[in-house]
Amino acid sequence: LPRMHQPPFQSLEKQAGSLRMVFLSRLTEKKGLHFLLELLQTQTADIHLDIIGPDTEQGYWQRCLALIAQLPKNVTVNKQDGLPPQAAFEKLVTAHCFVMPTLGENFGHAIFESFLAGRPVLISDQTPWQGLENQLIGFDIQLEDHGGFRTAVDRLAAMDQVEWELWAKSSWRFAEAYLDRGNLAGESERMLNAALE
Repeated sequence: LPRMHQPPFQSLEKQAGSLRMVFLSRLTEKKGLHFLLELLQTQTADIHLDIIGPDTEQGYWQRCLALIAQLPKNVTVNKQDGLPPQAAFEKLVTAHCFVMPTLGENFGHAIFESFLAGRPVLISDQTPWQGLENQLIGFDIQLEDHGGFRTAVDRLAAMDQVEWELWAKSSWRFAEAYLDRGNLAGESERMLNAALE
């Protein structure tokens, strides 16, 4: 179950043409870090990506390092091993968005943690979290739609302080409303059953 306590909303400076992203997950092919790094090859905005998570799949991080070496100078990357839950949460609020083009999640706790932190997400459509753009809380895009992912990164990077804060606060309120439902166990069971069907 997700954490029950939501800290107050924290803003972050956001300039148009600049974007801080965080990828927070185990480093495995399923989570899609390589896919993200390939997408960033063609970005022209100033992008900083924090990669946080343990290397748990043999050879995968070396594959990602090769892709990092090909990134343009306007894209910078910082890597950290896994962090304790509170430290990981605090890292989320230093970013403008959470990104994980995953092959599939039954719930996606890191995704919900991002909403709790008041940060929109950029994820695949292979999770229970759907229709995000209409709610101004992120993007859920088919993995085959590389152009759609690139466009979403462009949109996030182009946001100025006012637009980004609208999305950030919408994300925070989305998590607040989810927690206020009061039946988290039942909701989680419903989402898991839907994913299994």
